[in-house]
Parts: sequence; C-alpha cells; structure tokens
Amino acid sequence: MTGPACERAAAFAARNGAVFSADGGCEPLASGGLGFKVTVSTRDAVGRSIVPITESRHAVASAEAVLEPLCTFDPPAPPPDPPTEAPSDPPSEPTETPPPDEEEEADEPIVGLTCDDTEWEIDPDAPTLPDASDLFTVRLYN
Repeated sequence: MTGPACERAAAFAARNGAVFSADGGCEPLASGGLGFKVTVSTRDAVGRSIVPITESRHAVASAEAVLEPLCTFDPPAPPPDPPTEAPSDPPSEPTETPPPDEEEEADEPIVGLTCDDTEWEIDPDAPTLPDASDLFTVRLYN
C-alpha cells in the first residue's frame, strides 16, 4: 500500500464488500502519472448461479484514478535590470549616502493562477487559498 490515497481506497473497497487483491492491490501508475491503480476482489464468493463453478469464485475488478490539474499559472514578469552607469572619475568631495526610503514596498497580491476558468488573486495580508478540489480533478478509468 502507498500512503493515504491507498488507505482511502481500501476503506472504500471495504464499504463495498471488497478487499485489495493479492496481485496488485494499490500501486502508483505504471505511466509515472499522478494517480494509482487499484485491484480489488469481493470478500464473498459469487455464489450459486446459472453459471457452473461460480460458487467458490470471487469477482475481481481494477481501476485507475488519475489526478489531473485544473490550473495554469502565468508567473509575473521579472523585475527590470537596474540601470548601469559608466565608470566616472571619483568625486572630488565626499558625498553623503542618501537615506533609505522609509516607506517599504507593500506586498502585492499574487495573481496569474487560473483554475477551471476561475482567476485567483491571493492577498498576502489576508490569504484565501483554493481547496484541492479547486486545483485538481480525479478521473477514473477501468
């Protein structure tokens, strides 16, 4: 088993009368993508039916859960390079260093994050952050 995602998958399987199969259980995707492949089998046998020899057989199912991002981010433009001055003769008289600006730059909001057509602006002084469900979706494949 691999962390909280597989623990949640095991709990979901248990609520539905299944357990992880011995061959696979819960594994990261072979493709290297974000997600897991889960293989489960029923706890109880299929039982008597019109199909012969099913009394002792267990149903087996597999599915892949793939985490897909809903967001794009456009980083802010880098600050411009400071102007360069050509070297000059040293001043003949000592100069005073100008006092530092007493007014510091205020933190600007973080912009550029767009999730599923919703633009997020994050104010550093009072941050409201998106939930995981705003950032990602989970697709199930079998």
